[in-house]
Amino acid sequence: MRFKRNRSGVPSSITIVVEAEKPEPKEVDPSVQFDYLWEHWKFNADQRLKAFNFFVVFSVFANGGLFSAIEKCVHPSLILFIGLFIAALAFVFWLLDERSKILLHLSGPGIKAFEKLVIQENAQLFHLDEKNLTGMKRYTFAFRVLFALQFVFGGLAIFYGLIKILSLPVEWQFLAALPALATCKP
Repeated sequence: MRFKRNRSGVPSSITIVVEAEKPEPKEVDPSVQFDYLWEHWKFNADQRLKAFNFFVVFSVFANGGLFSAIEKCVHPSLILFIGLFIAALAFVFWLLDERSKILLHLSGPGIKAFEKLVIQENAQLFHLDEKNLTGMKRYTFAFRVLFALQFVFGGLAIFYGLIKILSLPVEWQFLAALPALATCKP
């Protein structure tokens, strides 16, 4: 038993700590363990690809909205907000992808261990994949490039909106030299 004391030193509550016995480790069928690991890996890989598909769809709509806003010469503050949305979209989906990648790596060591025990060396897909792939031949690299490009695109839209809102000197308005942007007045 432990006592928590208030400021005056009087016991105010009692905490009872019970130490439970550790259960004996159970013998589990290896195929059940593999099924568990495989289902976890498969679920998270599927979720990662679905999240990326949503990113692509949202990006297409956001980019189309930005191009439409520029074409219709809307107020620069709207372009600024669309740029913020595009950059935030890229950042949030990058965070989701990082979390999905972490979840995928949780089951990887268990699947590799199972492969070493049961599967012939030339059919150990997870080991072969690890040996043959370099940094640029992975989903992670491709996803990061696309997230970064989308983030930069959003940043350029923010920059353009700020230039127009603040009416900066002509030398700062190099983006206005583009044909679609030149027809819009601040």
